[in-house]
Amino acid sequence: MAALALVALGAANAARVLSPPAIASASAVPVEPESAPPPAATSAARAPAAELVGGTCTFPDNGKGDYVAARSKPQASARLGWEVIARDAAVGPDGAYDLLLHVHGGEAVRKIMAPLAKPLVIATLDRGDSSGDYGATFPDRKSWDDQIAAIDQVVSELSKRPAHATRLAISSFSAGYGATREALLAAGDDPALTGVLLLDSLYGSYTPGSRTVDAIGLEPFEKAGRRALEKPRFAFILTHSEVPTDGYASTGEVATALLDHLVVRSSVVEKRGARGLTRVAEERGFVVRGYAGNDKGAHCAHLGLLPELVDLWRSRL
Repeated sequence: MAALALVALGAANAARVLSPPAIASASAVPVEPESAPPPAATSAARAPAAELVGGTCTFPDNGKGDYVAARSKPQASARLGWEVIARDAAVGPDGAYDLLLHVHGGEAVRKIMAPLAKPLVIATLDRGDSSGDYGATFPDRKSWDDQIAAIDQVVSELSKRPAHATRLAISSFSAGYGATREALLAAGDDPALTGVLLLDSLYGSYTPGSRTVDAIGLEPFEKAGRRALEKPRFAFILTHSEVPTDGYASTGEVATALLDHLVVRSSVVEKRGARGLTRVAEERGFVVRGYAGNDKGAHCAHLGLLPELVDLWRSRL
């Protein structure tokens, strides 16, 4: 947890680095698919591109489609409520459904995902602008179980039949990785957790007196990455930008460290598409994708990758 404390994007650092806002302000970067997208993304409906509106990087609102919205009740074990959107078509006759838990940038995620009508229930959580704000999101296994049960209750009420998440992925943007780290520790070997999606959302501390990424803070992510390499029906997907950081390791540096720890090779992309894909590593369920861009708009644009990453996750199930 010491690593998280060092990496937290406090107001002073965030003002000159990434965002602390969930939707960063800067010139937007297009998020159209590459000229040769992976098979899972080829037939998928395209996410809207980020736009610059009043100096704020945001996404157009094309409505919720057939999704309906509600909020889960805060639980004594965590005192958190999730914003839930569900569609009847995503819940099977037996009440089973796939759940996407997303941390940080919830409004953008709802704008991006809802019009695409994917077979998912989506629950989002926003607690603040730094990784420290997401501390104690999942303090223990009871908290994890209670929050999933509270979302199940909301979906049951919306679908008018008993519902339960049988497969779920946790995704995060920017500072939300703090909650993702806790989720991996709390959920342990929960078989329902089958995906981890990190949208420019994995930072690290350096070992004292060096520029080497501290391995201790990465342990839960490394364990999840190894599971994706060794076990079926599990995906670990990480995207990173080239946004520099001051005093702690950037998403690009952490991605390189993770590749080294797991002994996975990445390939440089010679012909960059509109999105500026720079490198790719993919082995079984483990995927790393690097993108050009070193400003807040480039950071924000990673939210637009979420539909494609969801398709990649579900293709591994």
